[in-house]
Formats: sequence, C-alpha cells, structure tokens
Amino acid sequence: DDPVHFGFSLSGGNNSRRRPAVLQPAAVGGDRRQRRMIKNRESAARSRARKQAYTNELELELEQLRRENQMLIQREKDFINDRQAKAAQLAVPDRRSGRNTASSLQQKQQQQQRCRSAPPP
Repeated sequence: DDPVHFGFSLSGGNNSRRRPAVLQPAAVGGDRRQRRMIKNRESAARSRARKQAYTNELELELEQLRRENQMLIQREKDFINDRQAKAAQLAVPDRRSGRNTASSLQQKQQQQQRCRSAPPP
C-alpha cells in the first residue's frame, strides 16, 4: 500500500507554489518531482549551451577585431612613413630656382587660403 500525504512535503517544508495534493499516493507526487527535475536539468543544459555558443561567438569577434586593429596600426605606420618621406623630399631645395620647395609650398597654401577668405566681388 502506498502512503498517502496531504500536501505536506516529507522534509517538513511548505511549498506555497505547489497545490496541496489531496489524497494522492506519494508515487504520483514523486513522478512529478522527477519530471520537474529532469526538465530543470534539460533547461540548465540548454542554458549552458547557449552561454557557450555566445562565448565562442564573442571570442571569434574579439580575434577578428584584434586582426583588424593590427592592420589599422600597420596602415597608420605606413601613412606616417610616407608623410615623413614626402616631407623630407619637399625639404630638399629646388635646384632650378634655388628655393626650398617646402617654403614655396607653404606660400602657395597661404595664398589659396587668402583667396578663399576674400569676400566675393
């Protein structure tokens, strides 16, 4: 004969969410508990799988961003080197006029700025 319990847990605690079992054999309540535990384990496993997938996705994105960052750092270095090379080339005096091409370039830029800032006729 199965023992009958009246909505009270065997551990002495009172679970307010659970409806009191009225004259149900303990085996039926045990089956529900077992099913709930199994569902909870399955849900936890799905949650861990989602978390792992998200972590993997973030790690892939991190690696991609690191590669992109390295590429941009290299491009910046290349631009700086090119700019320095051009500046050094402009600093060499122009043999034909005997003037420094860097200063003549600056004069041209200043003249263009003056033309832009002049009021229209």
